[in-house]
Formats: sequence, C-alpha cells, structure tokens
Amino acid sequence: MRRIRILLAAGLNSDMVSEILPCMVDDGELLAPGCEDLVAEFERERRRIDTQIAELHDARAALTGIISAGKAFADR
Repeated sequence: MRRIRILLAAGLNSDMVSEILPCMVDDGELLAPGCEDLVAEFERERRRIDTQIAELHDARAALTGIISAGKAFADR
C-alpha cells in the first residue's frame, strides 16, 4: 500500500501505477524505479505536470486580469 500511495501522490494515475508497480524497488525508506526505462517515463510525466502547472498559471493570470478589470469597471 505504501508504494501505491507514494506513486498516486506523485501524480501518477491508477493505470500507470498498476503497470509500473512490479518494477518499483522499495527498501522501506526509499522508493525507486528498478527498471531502467522507468526513469525516462517519470521524466516524461514530470514534463507533463510542468506543462499543466504553466497552463494553470496562465489561466490564473488571465482570471486575475478579468477580476481587476471588473473591479475597475465597478468603481467608475
């Protein structure tokens, strides 16, 4: 269960977790990929998350601008 919780908390979906779980090494302290190709997979997933963060940041900035414009309009 510990390995599953860690992988889900890292943003991996349950399908991916079930696929990679057999390749994970857990010594009770560290959880690490035991299959060489998993590092590249994790790096791709991290880039996907980075893209989502950037898109959310842009959406937040746009919403902040709309809110500011609405307040300025209301103050007229």
